[in-house]
Amino acid sequence: MTIAVLKNRLNPISEWVWSEDPTHEALVSLEDFLLVQKTRSVRRGSRTNAEPNIHPDTKRTYWFRSRLMCDHCDRRMFGKTRRVAAYYVCQPKKGNAPEGHPNGGSFFVREQDLLTHLDTFLNQHVFGAYRRTLLTADNPEERAEHARQQKLSMLRAQIADVEKRMKQLVRNLEVLDSSDRELVADINERRTELKNERTQLLEKLEAVETEVAQAPNPNLIDALPTGYVNVEEMPYELARQLFDAFRLEVRHNKTHHSARYRVTITGQGLQLANRIAHRAVAPVPHVAAPTDGDARIHGTRDAVPMHVVPPAGHDIDGNSTEQHLLAGQLVIEADFALSSRR
Repeated sequence: MTIAVLKNRLNPISEWVWSEDPTHEALVSLEDFLLVQKTRSVRRGSRTNAEPNIHPDTKRTYWFRSRLMCDHCDRRMFGKTRRVAAYYVCQPKKGNAPEGHPNGGSFFVREQDLLTHLDTFLNQHVFGAYRRTLLTADNPEERAEHARQQKLSMLRAQIADVEKRMKQLVRNLEVLDSSDRELVADINERRTELKNERTQLLEKLEAVETEVAQAPNPNLIDALPTGYVNVEEMPYELARQLFDAFRLEVRHNKTHHSARYRVTITGQGLQLANRIAHRAVAPVPHVAAPTDGDARIHGTRDAVPMHVVPPAGHDIDGNSTEQHLLAGQLVIEADFALSSRR
């Protein structure tokens, strides 16, 4: 007897059936749902914890497990060991490799090369003293964020003023002679106008808050500690926590022998990112000023993780009294040339 095993599969959005009259409030927004589904599809089959594989033949763990993607086919690359060195391979099934995929469908990249450039990326662009310079000094997004924060402050002040006037009208009604119906009607009419004005202001505030939450916010980088990291010196579990908190993504392009490193910092995840960063970052022995737009860190690679002093105006969790540091998100990415040797 043959038993067919069918797996649940998500239908395309075009085939979804939408109710014209929702029966209950959505638990999550459609955007959040689709984002989670995308993340699940990328990490499908990869363990979520930092523990080694329970297979009895397991001899090592791989630093970039579930983090390294092939830039040619968007598939996740997986770890292999050749002799004593760790590699990552893109090996799509026969017939599934897209046109132009290098080496007839499969290729390797050394883990050590990826780790070396990851340290450089983190030490220069994320935790470096001159990271702001690398984001560019005259950043148009920074000016746009300042304008959005000013608009938020103005709307909140207007709402507070309207609510104050509404309360004043209520107090006036309490002391007025209720027999003067014309005056009472005028006050009620004015209160209705103020309620409508407040509703409009609240709608505008919600729209701007949504815009702020989705917009790039370069100020988030100021809440991170500065220092030096050496991923290979960290406990594997701490490194995985750091990668998760900063949403590390690496894309390897075999044709150009390059890797693109990318981290995403969000206002909502800032406290967690800071707690983990303070466990992973060590002080820098010496930092040279950036030259020609580049920042170089001089120091030994044998630094060990230790606590560092947080930036001025922030506590160890990255908390700040300035609201603009808790909104939006910031994506930091950089490309590095890899060695062509195997």
